[in-house]
Amino acid sequence: MSRVAELVAAGAGSTEKLKREFYSTLLPELGVSDAQLASAVECALKLAHEEMLWRSADETTASTLARLKARGLKLAVVSNSDGRIDIALEKAGIAHLLDFSIDSFNVGVEKPNARIFRIATDRAGVDPHEAAYVGDLYSVDVVGSRSAGLIPILYDPFEFNADADCLRIKSLDDLLVVL
Repeated sequence: MSRVAELVAAGAGSTEKLKREFYSTLLPELGVSDAQLASAVECALKLAHEEMLWRSADETTASTLARLKARGLKLAVVSNSDGRIDIALEKAGIAHLLDFSIDSFNVGVEKPNARIFRIATDRAGVDPHEAAYVGDLYSVDVVGSRSAGLIPILYDPFEFNADADCLRIKSLDDLLVVL
């Protein structure tokens, strides 16, 4: 289990702490030296905050969401974000395909807390057992959505979680078969 996953599983800290741990783990893998790590992490955090680094979508995302929407499914995003998830979804070109989004900053609770998933099911007007949640972090998305009574689906394109005890997909368009 990665250090980030360990922290999340233990419920340790905020999204900001998890981001710091994420960059502290990722950047050395990309060749950042120990001597440069602290300043590189601060730079990455600053850029992530100012530039919203996670604002693009895979090329199949829009078409998959449109096809799921055409089937009559309600679609939403639940994100541990900083109050700007709607802006990020607009920039990614997919906001128009969603019924709503839940931003942890705005609702005051973060994944994996079951309350954030219940906020989403209440807003969608469905019982938790009628909803599926797709996420890419087992300890946050699967554990949290399952504890709220949703059907968890792990987005695992690199098959890092082959032994996961939930549905797994390698690409978003796999949802067209699973759902």
